[in-house]
Amino acid sequence: GVQAAATPQGSRYDSRMQQVSYNPYNTTVINTQVAFLSTLVFDDDETVIDARSGMAKGWDVQHDANRVYVMPVPVTQTEEVTDSEGQKTRTERVYEPVPQDWTTNLFVVTS
Repeated sequence: GVQAAATPQGSRYDSRMQQVSYNPYNTTVINTQVAFLSTLVFDDDETVIDARSGMAKGWDVQHDANRVYVMPVPVTQTEEVTDSEGQKTRTERVYEPVPQDWTTNLFVVTS
C-alpha cells in the first residue's frame, strides 16, 4: 500500500508538545533542531526494543522504556589532502547539521 506522512499537531497549551495517533500504514514526520533533544513517547504499555537512524553518525538516538530520544549532531571526518608538492596531510573536517541536508529515516521497534 501507499504510505502517507503524518504530521504531529501541537497542543493548544504548548505547541512544542505534539502528538499523532498511531497508524501502522503511515510514517510520521519528526522535526528536530540543533542543541535540542526531541523525545518520542510511546504508550505506557509499550517498550522500545530498538531505535536506529539511517544516518547513524549524524544523529544521537537513544531509547529507554517507552521513550526514544533524538538529536542531530555534527559529523567529524578525516580527509587526506595532497598539496602541489605531493605532500599529503590529514585534516579533520566538522560538518554541522544543516536542516535541508540533515534529513534521515528513523526506525523504531516496540513491543
